[in-house]
Amino acid sequence: MKRYVLGYLIAIAIAAPACAQTYSPPRTPEGKPDLQGVWSNQSLTNLTRTPNMALTVKPEEASALLKNNPWILLAQSEEGASNLADGLLDDKNSDRGYNTFWIDPGVSFATVKGELRTSWLVEPADGRLPVSPAGQKARADAGAKKRATIYEGPETLPIAERCLIGFTGAGGPGMLNTIYNNNYQIVQTKDALMILVEMV
Repeated sequence: MKRYVLGYLIAIAIAAPACAQTYSPPRTPEGKPDLQGVWSNQSLTNLTRTPNMALTVKPEEASALLKNNPWILLAQSEEGASNLADGLLDDKNSDRGYNTFWIDPGVSFATVKGELRTSWLVEPADGRLPVSPAGQKARADAGAKKRATIYEGPETLPIAERCLIGFTGAGGPGMLNTIYNNNYQIVQTKDALMILVEMV
């Protein structure tokens, strides 16, 4: 019996590289890459990296990091049935944040080329957005102007407020993973491709 199992394993090991070399990605009838389907970019990998953190981590390092991830800790703290008698809603605060029932940030780092990534940015090497002091000031000034005029009329409403694009960054540009709305449906025709972004 052991010889048969060993024989199967050897056959699989020999066949695997051949299968990988003959793989042909799916294509539409027109010969274009077929991207259709429902996809998710749900992940605890962020755009930028915590200072002094490596771009990739080993599985055991990832496990240690995820134990202290705020989203993981929040989910653990809310496990089990809700206690409706805890008085949480007595103040009738309609601005209270979502609990973990409503969010879906993922439970692991993203795997890219077989490696667990701690950030999407790979360049610069520190995984931080390279914004100059002048760029930071311009961003702050634009934000202040926006906040001062944000609800003066429909023209000044942010595009997320008008539901033209997701407010979490999932709609792009960049189509970043967030705490929810991480699902996409891609539909292709002969001449067009549509990406439907999940939106609350």
